[in-house]
Amino acid sequence: MKLKQLQALRAVAETGSLQGAAGRLCVTQPAVSRAIIDLESELGVPLLTRTARGASLTGFGASILKWALLIDREVGRIYDAADAERGAAGGSLCIAITPVSATEAFLDAVTAFAAERPDVRLSILELRRAQIVAGLKDGSLDIALYTEYGLLEDAAPHYRLESLYEIGSALAVSGGYAGPLDVSAEDLQAQRWMVLDAASDESSLMRVLFSKHGLAPPARVLRCSSAYVYANLVTRMDVVSIWSDAGAKVLAERLRSGALRRLNVAGGMPQGAVCLAYPDENLMTPAARDFISWLRMALRKPGSSAGVTVGID
Repeated sequence: MKLKQLQALRAVAETGSLQGAAGRLCVTQPAVSRAIIDLESELGVPLLTRTARGASLTGFGASILKWALLIDREVGRIYDAADAERGAAGGSLCIAITPVSATEAFLDAVTAFAAERPDVRLSILELRRAQIVAGLKDGSLDIALYTEYGLLEDAAPHYRLESLYEIGSALAVSGGYAGPLDVSAEDLQAQRWMVLDAASDESSLMRVLFSKHGLAPPARVLRCSSAYVYANLVTRMDVVSIWSDAGAKVLAERLRSGALRRLNVAGGMPQGAVCLAYPDENLMTPAARDFISWLRMALRKPGSSAGVTVGID
């Protein structure tokens, strides 16, 4: 199996035809066709469905493509490491964060890293936990910062997970709520909620809270994946919302203005941790190692975990 065969398969998948793949790779169409035929012959399984209108991947071809993308990313990291070894500029770094992890320490680390390594192609993506886990597994992310609840040793079988600092949370309802503010988990189970993560995500704070009390999650759950829209809708709708310690100032302002009211939960809220996630250290790129060093230095500053986001999770 050769890299050019996997590259041809990827190009066909992305362009939808052998001719389009040839143009993408700057080779002839027969060369693309031969590369894929040879790969199919080697594997003994068809990878493409060919029609007069183009070509598409078979089910097994789509599975192969996932591995091909992973291989392509790892090959790119090998070249990045070789460039660093030679002292050459370049490389790339893709970091994923959740809103709560975008603290002053993170911003300081990004600023310092970008000044020290202006040659690195830096990407910062705001994603939800499920997307981050998928990206760490398939190799599309180099580093991630996100919140975990529960036991860390059970959270990340496919990558390393390091707790950076603990973070608490609070529940709130809109200012028009007329019910009691001292509530039990059973009371909350009957309420309507608004969450950022999918209600089916067992690692989310809402699911962990009810699991802690041996209860099923609420039946009425609205999902809003936009942190900005979420933070504004919860002041206008009759829903329970989740706020992390990172947003303590924002929450305090909305409590003072009467836009929100805080709920006091019997038994308290689950404790969370903002975590740094990354592949095995032996597979980490030089750029990733440098950024983590800057992040750890930034976290050693007093008050470094103070949030700068809207503070929802």
